[in-house]
Amino acid sequence: TILAPAMQQIVIPVTCVEAGRWAWNQRDFQASDRVMFSKTRMQKTRAVSASLRSVRARRTDQREVWNSIAETAQAFGTDSRTGAMGDVFEQNRPKLDNYLAPFTASEKDVGALFFVNGKAIGFDLFDHPSTHATMFPKLLRSHALDAILAARNPATDDTSRPLASKEAARDFLKLAEASDTEHYPAIGEGQDLRLKHATLVGGGLEVNQRLIHLCVFGNDGSDPEQTGPQPTNSRIRRQLWRNRHRRATASD
Repeated sequence: TILAPAMQQIVIPVTCVEAGRWAWNQRDFQASDRVMFSKTRMQKTRAVSASLRSVRARRTDQREVWNSIAETAQAFGTDSRTGAMGDVFEQNRPKLDNYLAPFTASEKDVGALFFVNGKAIGFDLFDHPSTHATMFPKLLRSHALDAILAARNPATDDTSRPLASKEAARDFLKLAEASDTEHYPAIGEGQDLRLKHATLVGGGLEVNQRLIHLCVFGNDGSDPEQTGPQPTNSRIRRQLWRNRHRRATASD
């Protein structure tokens, strides 16, 4: 999260979420109704935190991001010519809309803690209800994709899935509250906060001793540095080209 200073130019580091497109297709930026999948958000937060600790720079693992998008797209059967994250959301929009319909935010809410199958996945906390109201639908879509995939697990049926509890929520929040924090100069205004904890991953922005945003996730242990080599970028691109060739052949 970045708070842009007035009358200054800043450089914002970004991560690509469309592995197979290498040219612009529109001149203007615009806001979307989604944010990155919650699992991929966690992975990116973890990677940037590690980079800040080691080299004092905000670097993420682009390969890990593309791999995560490709895995999610494959799980949903998404047909994407360029491996775009947006295609996963768009091709599952009706399913997501139905899933999200029962969820609403009150005018006083400033954050939300998300559970999947009774397990706390993470939370986002904002400085003002208006900010939360804007972000809440986007965060819901992000977590809903992971929840839908988890619900497909044949080993877990509707009757055996545990429910979220207030006790579990309190325990997760207490873990976050007890975490050590590291501070780095933010891009723009304020201080970049990073959680230092064995089982949590998180970061936030503090400006003038006021917390603007904090996101915290449970660390799922999928760190590629600990789990061995992952598919390379070239392998992902080859898969994209194979998919493109299959569609071209089918259309002919």
